[in-house]
Amino acid sequence: MIPAMTADNIAMLSVVVAVLSLIFAGVSIFVAARSAAAAVQSAKAATGTLRRSIVRDLLGSCQETIADERAVHSIADRLIYERNDLSMFSGTLGGDRPKLYLDEIDKRREIAEKLANEAKRISLDSAALYNASDEDVDRSFFKLEKDRGEIHSIRDKLELDLIDILAQNHQHREWIEAKPVGLEEI
Repeated sequence: MIPAMTADNIAMLSVVVAVLSLIFAGVSIFVAARSAAAAVQSAKAATGTLRRSIVRDLLGSCQETIADERAVHSIADRLIYERNDLSMFSGTLGGDRPKLYLDEIDKRREIAEKLANEAKRISLDSAALYNASDEDVDRSFFKLEKDRGEIHSIRDKLELDLIDILAQNHQHREWIEAKPVGLEEI
């Protein structure tokens, strides 16, 4: 049988339960503190990973911008060569209009080069990005994307011009190859 509960026994039992509750509360606080410290550490690690990811994206965008600028130079060189051929075919070689067109190509090339300077600077000093503020990294990223869009627009325009001039040169070459004998003066 269970002994009768007296006031002393009830008081003693209450003290034991209170002490046990206090011990469990202390353990819970300790576990919560460790969990909070781990959460803070995890948040710092996640922030660092996110930061590295953003910097990698920025550096990738720099490389794409530089590649687009190089493509502009390559297309411009080919366009100048083909434009000179077209001038020769059309008899305007040395005239003002072809010279103005070539000056316009050089102007576009210079604009692309100036726009790519920021990407080149960032690529050369990439270590500074890890110490830069978030605002500076964001500002650089958005400026770079804007510049890259402008370079891409220049590239597209030069490519369209090149396609047009290649087609015209092709027509001239076909006409020369198909020209009947005796019409050399035409």
